[in-house]
Amino acid sequence: MKIRIAVCLLVVCSIVSCAPSSEDGGSRLFYEQFKAAEQGHATAQYNLGRMYAYGEGVPQDVVKAVKWYRKAAEQGDAAAQSNLGIMYANGKDVAQDTVEAYAWFAVAAANGYEHAKDNLAMVKSRLDQDQLAVAQQRATQLFEQINTKKK
Repeated sequence: MKIRIAVCLLVVCSIVSCAPSSEDGGSRLFYEQFKAAEQGHATAQYNLGRMYAYGEGVPQDVVKAVKWYRKAAEQGDAAAQSNLGIMYANGKDVAQDTVEAYAWFAVAAANGYEHAKDNLAMVKSRLDQDQLAVAQQRATQLFEQINTKKK
């Protein structure tokens, strides 16, 4: 009987030690990205934004996705800039804001992100002249702000 209990404990302990932890699989990737993102690495910030946006290895959380995309975008990550544009254009789980979407797509396009150009044209078609003027001014402001930080 004591041997059976010992074997059962051994099996349980081996199962527990094989369970995902912060050092295994997706959790490990998350913690590595999180540490790098907290240190200001734009690629890691983009990766965290994506993980939160799509629920990859973490519970889906659009607010956190926007936070991390914005941090990466403000450092010049064009993919993060475009993804912010998508989130504002669609208004899914964030307030829809076509002016802000246009601004982020314009910045991403100016930074060479090809996919942003089509999205920019699509959002532009939704804006009246006054909104377009505001959106262009916002895009210029963002572009200057980001490029000043890069220098």
